[in-house]
Amino acid sequence: MRNVNSDFKVYHLNILSFNCKNIKTCDPLFSEILFNYDIVLLQEHWLFDCQLPLLDNVHIDFNGIGKAVDSDDPLPPTHLPRGYGGVCILWKKTIDHKITKVDCTNNRIQCIEITNTCGKDILVICVYMPCKDNRVEKLIEFLDCTEQLHSLCSQYNNTHHIVIGGDINENIIDKSESKRYEAVRTLMDDHCLYTKDLGRTFINYKHEEISSIDYIFLDKELFENNSSYLKLDSCSSLVSDHYPITCRLNVKIEHRQQSTKILPTNRKI
Repeated sequence: MRNVNSDFKVYHLNILSFNCKNIKTCDPLFSEILFNYDIVLLQEHWLFDCQLPLLDNVHIDFNGIGKAVDSDDPLPPTHLPRGYGGVCILWKKTIDHKITKVDCTNNRIQCIEITNTCGKDILVICVYMPCKDNRVEKLIEFLDCTEQLHSLCSQYNNTHHIVIGGDINENIIDKSESKRYEAVRTLMDDHCLYTKDLGRTFINYKHEEISSIDYIFLDKELFENNSSYLKLDSCSSLVSDHYPITCRLNVKIEHRQQSTKILPTNRKI
């Protein structure tokens, strides 16, 4: 039996971005930290298109949407190789009434819109940029992702706050002459996007922190309005080679308060 109290309460918006390197291994980490966050941006969930409905089973308090590497041409469930790639966004069920999916044709980009009755609406973008590679086609793929981000920002920046989080696969803190670096910095400059240097976020097989490639970008108003960043480098259940990064926005969102009595269920995928 379910008893629901439909009153609303207002909270600040807490966002987590994480290259999880297989969402099926993340249950201990999610149990440790997920309750602290309202929006979760995940890269490399390793699910295929036919498995994406499982995102609603990641955590009992969250819903989600995502894209897989085969979303344009789905593989049959009986012929799935080892998983790789993919992006998704999870959000607390208490703000489900505030969430709208935003279309984007690029399978490396997932977007949602948060309707905000307390202020400006928010466009949230999760992105997993292509890895560094000397092949020309990989650079073209990287530049195509940044062009898609340009298009989304141009479409929404006059009416919405902009939040972009994910694995950029490029160090944009240390200046470089590479085309990848220039593409990301141009995106930031053109749309007044800012971030903070959280140090190195990627760890090699020797457990050495070697690169800064994970970021959360905010538009100027959000960034200057006392937003606070944090790198979660001390999680006991971390199994990925990336650290989760977080941002607390000084933006208040209405949550639907639910007082629920249900039998516990196993929601693991």
